[in-house]
Amino acid sequence: MTFSIKSAGVVAASVALLLPTVSAWARLNPRNEARQEWYRSYAPSTVRWVKIAVITEGSDRIKRAAVKETGNRIRITLVRMSSDLPDTLDGTVSCVEVRLKSPAGSRRRIDGSTGRAPDRAKPGSADARNRADTESVDLKKGYCQPLRTKL
Repeated sequence: MTFSIKSAGVVAASVALLLPTVSAWARLNPRNEARQEWYRSYAPSTVRWVKIAVITEGSDRIKRAAVKETGNRIRITLVRMSSDLPDTLDGTVSCVEVRLKSPAGSRRRIDGSTGRAPDRAKPGSADARNRADTESVDLKKGYCQPLRTKL
């Protein structure tokens, strides 16, 4: 079987037409995951969940959470799924709900992506400004998206 220059051109043109479609499909089915910083949380002492206010960019969304509980701390790491699609929004404030093994009690909640307690942000810092941006979410009475949680 032999190929002529004409048939090679047809194959090249077909591949050139197919590549943008494959590229678009890859962007619509993202596999990029990263840790997501969060800024504010709420958990009554007797419940086995924590509500967390978070800011995601563009088409990113929170996919799951990993929780490590000790006697005096709850370390919560949120994982976001990023997309290669162009960002359409500067930032979206949302609320997610994370399950716990035991009641929250008075344990300090730590952001696993930073190792810091979000309630200890220094005034005037970027963390403090982001925390203020999340005040629009009512963590006490509002609905929060339940997350798949690795305990």
